[in-house]
Amino acid sequence: MKVKSICIVGGGSSGWMAARALSANTEAQVTLVSSEKIGTIGVGESTIPSFTSFVKHTLKFEEKDWMKACDATYKASIRFNDFLNKGSVSHHPFISREEMGYNGYNWAVYNALEPKKGNLEEYFNQFIGCMLSRDNKFGKVIGDTYAHHLSAEKFGEYCKKSCGDKVLHIVGTVTQAVTLDEETIECIILDTGEKVSADLFIDCSGFSSILLNKTLKVPFISYEDTLINNKAIACPISYKEESSKSKELNPFTDCTALANGWAWNAPLWGRTGTGYVYSDKFCSKDQATQEFENYLVDRFGRSRVDTKEFRYLDVRTGKHKVAWKGNCTSLVLTTGFIEPIESTGLALAALQIESLVTIVKTEGYSTLDRAIFNNSIDKYMEEIHDFVTLHYLNTRRDDSEYWEHLSKSMEPTPKTLSTIYNIYRNGDIDGQFFPFSSWEAILVGFNILGAYTSLSTLSFSRKVLNSLDEKDAQEILDETYRYVQEILIRNEGTLAVQGSHYQYLKDNIYG
Repeated sequence: MKVKSICIVGGGSSGWMAARALSANTEAQVTLVSSEKIGTIGVGESTIPSFTSFVKHTLKFEEKDWMKACDATYKASIRFNDFLNKGSVSHHPFISREEMGYNGYNWAVYNALEPKKGNLEEYFNQFIGCMLSRDNKFGKVIGDTYAHHLSAEKFGEYCKKSCGDKVLHIVGTVTQAVTLDEETIECIILDTGEKVSADLFIDCSGFSSILLNKTLKVPFISYEDTLINNKAIACPISYKEESSKSKELNPFTDCTALANGWAWNAPLWGRTGTGYVYSDKFCSKDQATQEFENYLVDRFGRSRVDTKEFRYLDVRTGKHKVAWKGNCTSLVLTTGFIEPIESTGLALAALQIESLVTIVKTEGYSTLDRAIFNNSIDKYMEEIHDFVTLHYLNTRRDDSEYWEHLSKSMEPTPKTLSTIYNIYRNGDIDGQFFPFSSWEAILVGFNILGAYTSLSTLSFSRKVLNSLDEKDAQEILDETYRYVQEILIRNEGTLAVQGSHYQYLKDNIYG
């Protein structure tokens, strides 16, 4: 079907991202309907590197302009505290093209055979993103493999302003969608009485799913058995003064496991976005609030924590059976949602939008196009689901009912297990969002050591070493260790000439 007109329902960040991308890259007439009665989530967001490319090439925004307008900062990695056990620290570094050839083989084999010498910090410090994060520094030494922290609300507004008069913006609440048959929406009717017709509708109404679920009856498939967090509390924390800001402006998202979930810190230029994602199966709202407040006070001090700023959100993990039915497609959060621990929400929306731009620019869409789109979304959601699940599967914590459930009672899905076994067996998995190096970092950091330290690998390594005399065996071990050390020394040299993240932002973005 040829697409000459598009109606986007929902005025959040994904809706206005779609409006900007479609109006800037296609000839279609774009209308966006937003409701004053329905708010947006609008908390601070973290992103991953694929979103950075989307903003530059599809939205066509200059980094210096949009970052300044959206309170944005840079992000080189994600840090995880206390997930494996209390006191544990691991990372997901964003790995540059130059580092793609590095892997954990030499480190892992040496660490297993000579455990007194190798350590986890050495593995992560192979990657400059981890070292930048460690020292609160930033520079484009990681090429274009970096992400951002940003205000999603301000980013949506920036996209909205950039549309100008190319997008017709209608304020109103959808009261009814008129369908021609079970798969085709003829028009939507607003509370103002206005009717809006289009060749293609894009449902960006979030968890409400006004068109995809309530009108077209596409069923929702829950992930609550494996992703148990279903509530969130969000709160902004102001910087106390410029000196504290320079120290707290980390170039990484910080995730800390608490008794019933985990808390995030995403430092923006004007404030830090914080939140607590938890499961109400194991604690009440009041208990979660108190736990989050205690965490914030410990981290930022009593004077900077205002519980009046707490916003309470419902989190629904899972996906609709299809993301596109008839002449109605959808974007995150409507399509589905995986919990935010790996910052994939905006990135998944960006990938969907890029696909829609390609389709609209051509002759339109067919049954095959819809099927390919839906199949791709299923694959992407499974990838993110499996990747996120790895953060919980091997926990050693049992100090609360929540963690005891994750360590003893949670059953991973067959697809998750298959993913892990494939990594164990082949040592090669690349996804749309997470390259092999990302999977490896999570596996190593969460002590799921896979192919690199499987019994067969270590057995083979021991046999090789045992077949040699002591001098030759030690020479091989030393050479393996030198490989890791050379990378660390090179990274330390690179790091030494980088300035602080705060100063880099002042010099290049905020003036």
